[in-house]
Amino acid sequence: MATEGVVLRDLSTVGSLALCALWCGWVGATLVSGTSQSGEPRSPLQAVPAAADIPLAVGEAGLPDIPTIDLRQQSMDEAVQAVLETPQAHRWMAVFSLGEQVGAHHGRDLAKARPFALALPDALQGTFYNGLAHTAPWDIEDVGAQVEAIEAGVPEAHRKGIWIGVLIRYATLHGDDPEGVVAFASSFAAAHGVDAVDGVRIGVQQRYRADPAKALTLLGRYPEEYQAAMAEEVGWRVGSELGLDPEKVIPLAKDLSAESRPRFFHGACRSAWNPSVSLGVLRPLLGALAQTERSQCLTAVGFALAQVGRSSAQVAQAAGILGNAEWAATLVEVHGQFEGTEQGWLNPDLERPEPPPH
Repeated sequence: MATEGVVLRDLSTVGSLALCALWCGWVGATLVSGTSQSGEPRSPLQAVPAAADIPLAVGEAGLPDIPTIDLRQQSMDEAVQAVLETPQAHRWMAVFSLGEQVGAHHGRDLAKARPFALALPDALQGTFYNGLAHTAPWDIEDVGAQVEAIEAGVPEAHRKGIWIGVLIRYATLHGDDPEGVVAFASSFAAAHGVDAVDGVRIGVQQRYRADPAKALTLLGRYPEEYQAAMAEEVGWRVGSELGLDPEKVIPLAKDLSAESRPRFFHGACRSAWNPSVSLGVLRPLLGALAQTERSQCLTAVGFALAQVGRSSAQVAQAAGILGNAEWAATLVEVHGQFEGTEQGWLNPDLERPEPPPH
């Protein structure tokens, strides 16, 4: 799908990689450390969509409690039980967190990771491995040995996220060497049937998570085909850290290309806003953006609403708070294109809704 000529990439891989987009950089680091970039403790779920049963335009609303997983203090059984007791609508979030914790705690020891996966419902085992892929310290010095260990320790159905995790690891460690990163990523991705851009964009964002402005400056040194996705990924970081204040967010995009700017704002809007907060908070930023940038911001929000199962009627009713008929119509249209589809349904542990009649 394209909006105003700006293509939203990778929506066909939402089943396994939307979790990457939702959690990878800014949440991944926080789940391990338990602190924000300022050093203040905070919940990593503050920017995560709430359940479909929470009203859409109610102002600030509480997000669901997700269990704290700390394998330094919990046994495997205790951690898994805490995850399984999470309400089903939010269980995938807890499973991803569990995977990240296992990756951070057990490192490359996939033999210790596998029992965690087997203790989970089949539909969530891929989610667990996606989380693990983001924090495990994959061996990029002896890639052949690491590949052999992954093939021996991870079921084939769940390896795609792991391969991307290896790319993330390389780009995190070597992100300021674009030529080297692209050479490694291109070769590795081709060998394992994944998209090199997916790993690079996340790894570079993680490397410079404390300084997104530096990541955006570095972006211009990467090939053109990488830049828009990298801009979107850094936008996630910026949105989660700075929110939607146009005076803080817009200046960071000043040096981005015309192709990358809209994607940057797509990422920022998607991470800074969630369905437990009134759509009205978008108005200042929307009013300050150019049309293509505003369209991508609304695309991100419409996609988010579809992901958590909002109905067309709910979105149409709530969109009026945007205060602009054109903006509201764009949001409703985008949401309708994702509503009830595999692309627009994020939680793998829930029964899919029926697609809307045509």
